[in-house]
Amino acid sequence: MATGIVMATGAVLLVYVVDLVLRMFGTEVPYIHECGWIGIGISLVIVGIASFNLLLDFAVIESNIRQGAPKYMEWYCGMALLVTLVWLYLELLRLLSKLRSR
Repeated sequence: MATGIVMATGAVLLVYVVDLVLRMFGTEVPYIHECGWIGIGISLVIVGIASFNLLLDFAVIESNIRQGAPKYMEWYCGMALLVTLVWLYLELLRLLSKLRSR
């Protein structure tokens, strides 16, 4: 399951990078930023992927505790958790914005 989550996160990252590069040239990936049903569905999928990343972060933290990881790993796990929470928050705001403008 963890491999699937990481692959889905990589796919979202790839789509966002392609969209960023295309926006530099005046175009964009279709349906990502639109307020139609497809755009809302894409946002729901991305929110789901971000939520699964949150579960993955907690699993990594738990396994580090069980294994007695070094003290500095607390910072790595805390930073990973913070990045995931910010990503999930931004995606939820984007979804709510699409739903409101619909």
